Amino acid sequence: MFIPKKTEEIEEEFGRKLRFLSGSSVGVAVSGGGDSLALLVLASKWAKLFEKNLKVVTVDHHLREGSRNEAVSVGEIANELGHTHTILDWRCNYRKGNLQAKAAMARKQLISQWAKEKFIETVLLGHTLDDQAETFLMRLARGSGVDGLSGIRRSKKSVWDRLV
Repeated sequence: MFIPKKTEEIEEEFGRKLRFLSGSSVGVAVSGGGDSLALLVLASKWAKLFEKNLKVVTVDHHLREGSRNEAVSVGEIANELGHTHTILDWRCNYRKGNLQAKAAMARKQLISQWAKEKFIETVLLGHTLDDQAETFLMRLARGSGVDGLSGIRRSKKSVWDRLV
């Protein structure tokens, strides 16, 4: 049974999980969805408490009408919280093959490059339980083996170095 936690408990658990982060700057990737906006608010409180410089990034894939407005809205929220925001652009010239996979890889590469340029060692990403289920089902449909069916990992070490 799912039992919602109090806000204070979530904030404390978040702080415990991030207590070992080194470096003064931490990035947070925000799409504009509820999961990443919640992460932004949580990370903002944490960054202020632990005197970290939180930098926010949004990737505009230009795949939907209004995506730019969503990215700009994220920037306004980030600015209201006292953090800098960068919009990274990606455009796919053709729509063949697995467009979602191409967009995901482009997003990882763009965020990786951004983080390196800003000297950010850690970038936080937000996902919901629905994202976990969707990832599992998509991998199952593609015929993934046992390792591929593991879903989204909680943490990835040096993933950025592998991508760029």
